[in-house]
Formats: sequence, structure tokens, C-alpha cells
Amino acid sequence: MRTPEARLAVKKPQASQQKNSKAISKDDILAALRAERQLVARGVTYVVKAVERDADVLRIELASARRHRSGAIDESLEEARCKWTTDHEPYEARGFVSFVNPEEGSVVVERRWGDPPVAGQEIKFFLQDFLEPLIDVWETSSGLRTAREVLKRTAEKPLDEPLQLPEEFSPLREKQAEAIDAALYPLALVDGPPGTGKTFTLGAMVANFLARFPERKVLIVGPTNIAVDAAITSVDDWLKRLGKEDVAKSLKRLGSRFDVKNYTYRQYLLEPGIYEQAIRVQMAELEEPDRKNAFKYAMWKRKVRELRQELGRELKYAIFRYRVIAMTTATALGFHKYLKQRDWDLVVTDEASQIPFPAALVLGGLAPRCVFAGDPRQLAPVVQEKSAQRVLEKTAFDVLRKRARSVFLDEQSRMCQDIGEAVSELFYEKKLRLCAKARNDTEWRKSREPYFIQGRSVPHVVLKRLEAEYTWSKTYNGPIRFNSAVFITELIDELRGAYANEDDIVVLTPYRAQRALISEMLRKRNVRIKVSTVHRAQGSERKIVIFDPVSAHESFLNSPGGFRLLNVAFSRAQAHLIVPISQTDLFNPKIRELDQIVSRQLAGKTRFDFPPLLQ
Repeated sequence: MRTPEARLAVKKPQASQQKNSKAISKDDILAALRAERQLVARGVTYVVKAVERDADVLRIELASARRHRSGAIDESLEEARCKWTTDHEPYEARGFVSFVNPEEGSVVVERRWGDPPVAGQEIKFFLQDFLEPLIDVWETSSGLRTAREVLKRTAEKPLDEPLQLPEEFSPLREKQAEAIDAALYPLALVDGPPGTGKTFTLGAMVANFLARFPERKVLIVGPTNIAVDAAITSVDDWLKRLGKEDVAKSLKRLGSRFDVKNYTYRQYLLEPGIYEQAIRVQMAELEEPDRKNAFKYAMWKRKVRELRQELGRELKYAIFRYRVIAMTTATALGFHKYLKQRDWDLVVTDEASQIPFPAALVLGGLAPRCVFAGDPRQLAPVVQEKSAQRVLEKTAFDVLRKRARSVFLDEQSRMCQDIGEAVSELFYEKKLRLCAKARNDTEWRKSREPYFIQGRSVPHVVLKRLEAEYTWSKTYNGPIRFNSAVFITELIDELRGAYANEDDIVVLTPYRAQRALISEMLRKRNVRIKVSTVHRAQGSERKIVIFDPVSAHESFLNSPGGFRLLNVAFSRAQAHLIVPISQTDLFNPKIRELDQIVSRQLAGKTRFDFPPLLQ
């Protein structure tokens, strides 16, 4: 019989899923975590397209493997272990990924041993495992108590009295300034739609908290190294603005993978020794022998355990020495037992909309105050096991909304008026608006003026009608739409002729096959335009975004998850959003609504179409 303690008050959203609206129990969470981990533990397989070698450092271009499970070539592969076959024994050669270039579809691998792989060979990657330590936490009674404690919190009153902000915070917009006080509540959510300065606001929030309470301690976590780097450097910038450089010396970025360029003039944010020890652990993990050799395997396990214990001691020392620690979710869960030994005053989670709620609860529960920031209207947590999606695709925004203090950052300064209005109406119930400062800024408006093609001004939002539908390509192993790829290639030629810089343009598509087709066409014309899948684009922006949905009426885009992808794609654009569509794409309600918005913005004018060259 399940004890009352084993059931959590986490409900399904009522929308279209009322039939599955039962509470989620601890057993449900553990079952989902174990199922997802079992799938992830199998690894992902790619085919090697090309290899460049410099000593033991390999640059490997990858393609999807048709016979095996592959995935996106993105930051999730960083720190992954990899294996490939040699002439001697399957998966004998090994290395680990130190860098990923999503645009090129390549990884940089530090080879541990074995000959380098060759073109056409399969290579298998094993992603960094944060699920096992998360399972360990949830299997303990203390983990459940922590989660239940967070679920019981309310935002009826702050734990500290809100005060008027100093003059140094005057650059903040109204809602950004309101979000600063979120750190004073037991539970808070900060919704940061595109272009609203969410990370800028979080930096101000933490800096104000540190300046006001000199003895208090803050833990900053995020799902990726990029998110953590952005958060801690934002805090550092704000402390300098406040004249608190001495406080900045108490910030530390912990982990084994981060962009060193972010710390060129911020060496004080890094803790010497931890990076090197983390690398030693990773290298030892690559030496894993065959389990059939019991004695050798046992000795390897002991070596890894001892190295991890040494790393744990280094981390524990840093955790107890500094006021602010920033690390990825995976690192925080891996060393959760050390983190919970310290009395934190505030936990801030950036990009929390990409973190499954079981992880958010156990990390948020490390302090009496927790803030989750993100955008639940954009990319959700990546869950590969279908049976686990019901539980693990939920985030703090889903399970804590009714009890938390919520602040919605409602002013954006990325998108021009027409694009911003479309995104606001499509995805944010018209709550998102262009900030007054940007609207009145001459330079800002000039940078978003329309381009001209053959003497005609291109509207800020254009839907280009195409006749052809998508087809399945054996060559590219996925759905492609040849006509839209040709249109995009010719459009880019015209835009370059209109003095658009290559760095100002990005082509987005949800399908890797279409990305490969467009990239190949552009390469043949010696054009270096970024072509990316939508998943890789979150957090970036360009003056001109060309989005090719390929088949918007299919379930992949015609679903809640698909609508989030459309939001990411549309909201990358500063000056122009150009979307080639076929008739069936209009069966997608968001594409159809965008078409209606474009018609309304024209206000009776003739709908724009491109010159005959692009027809």
C-alpha cells in the first residue's frame, strides 16, 4: 500500500488532457526517470562524414544513422563519451566531446585511445547522465520531503520587506524592476518572452540581493553551460555597475565545460583546480573495460570512485567558501549531497522551462527562497522516452504557477513593431509589447528598417505562397520541400544584392533533412549563411529570419510542442520574418492566424509578392 507521503499534489493541466488529470506520485516520477535513463543509456549513433586530426584532437562531421537512434547535434553532446570500432575490437577506440558546432553539424573530440574513425563509420555517443543522481535523490525520503516542501510554499507575503531600488537600477523597465523583488519570496516565477531581457533582469536581481544582504548565499543553476555562463556574467556586470567589485570576487563558476572567452577578463569567477580534476574524472571514465573481466572492471570502478571523491572534495571546498556558486543542473544534481549541506538563502534557476519539474523541485528546495525564470511558451525539456513525457515534460511553470509569485516581462526590444505584434498575438495573448525606449530610439528603428528587393520595400512579415508540397527524401533521410529550398536560395542572392550582410540572415527549419538540402544549395553558390534547425536557434537573433516549415500541417508542428517551435522561429527576427508556405500549411492554426495578421497589417494594401525571378 502506498503511504500518503508518497503522493504529490501535482495535477495535469486541464486543457485537452482531462482524462489523465490524476495526481503524479513519487512512483510515477521514478518510473519516468528510470524509463528515460534506460533509453538515454543506450547512447545515440551517428555516421562519420569527415574527420580532421590535430594530434589527439579530432574534428568530426556527423550525419544521422539510418539504422540507429540519432538526435540533434547540439550542446547536449558536450562532455559526452564516445566510442567507435577499430579493426581489432568493437567500440575499442574512445574519446570525449569537448566542443559542438551545431551549424556545421560537427563535434571536436579529444581522443583517449584507438585509431581515429573514418568517413562512413558509425560513432556512438553517451550523454552526460544527470538522471541517475536525480533518481538517487528521489529514492530518499529527504528528496520527497524537499519536493513536498516546495509544493506547499505560497507567495502570500515576502520573507523580506521590499525596498525602493537604488538609482543604479533605473535602466530596468517596469516589470524588470518588479521582478527584482521576486528573490524575496519563498516561491517565484519570472516569465521572460523573447527580447525581454530575462538574463539581464536575473543579474540585477541577484546583484541587488547580494548587495542588500551581505551575509547571504546564492546558488545559480541552468540546464546548459551557455545559460549558466550568461547568468553569472550578468550578475558580475551588475555588481560592477553597483560599485561592488569586492562582492564579485565571491562569485564562482563551477564545472568542467564553459566558454573560456566569457572569462577572459573575469578569471576571478573561476576556481583553480576544479576544471583539471573534472577532466581527470572524464578521462578515467573513458577507460571503462569490458564487464566480463571482473577484476579489471572492479579496479576501474575504484579508480573512478576515488577520482570523483577528490573532485567532490574540491567542489565541497568551493561550495562552502564562496557566497555565489553557478553550475549546470547536471553538476548540481551530481553533487546534490554537498549542496544540501550548506544553508543557501536563494536558488535562482535560469531557463527553468527546459528543466523537468522533478529536478526543479529538489534544487529549488535547497533554499527558503527560489526563483524559476524561463519561457514556457518556448522549448520544453527534451524527453526521448514516450512513456516518460507525461511526467518529465512538465516544468516548474506547470506545477507551481498557482502558488508562486509570478512576474511577466511584457516589454521586448528585439522585434520590430509588426513582428512583435504577430508574436504577441500568436503566443502571448497580446500581452507582449514593444518597449517605449526602443520605439523612440532612432538607431534602433534604423536597424530594423525594411530591405529593398529590385526597388520594392519588403514588408516586415511575408508569407510566400508555394505550389509544391513536401516529399520524403531517401537521400536526405527525411522530409524536404525542394521548391522552398530553391526559393530561399534565390531570395538570399537578392538580399545580398540589397546589401544584407551574411551575418544578418539565418535560415531556420524544423527538419534536419531540409537543413541539409538548403545548406548544400548555398554551398554550391559559395554562400556562408547560417542554416539551422529551430532547436538550435533559441537564444539567438538575426535581422532577417527565413523560416521554412516544410510541412506545418503535420503533427510535429501542429501540436503544442510544434507551436513552441514556431514561437522560437518567429521571435528570432528583428526586421524581417519570411515564411514560404504551401496550401496545406494553412491547416496549422498558427500559420493560418499569422496569414490573417499579415492581411490585417496590410490594411487593405495589395499583398506583397516577390519579383518574377523568385516565383
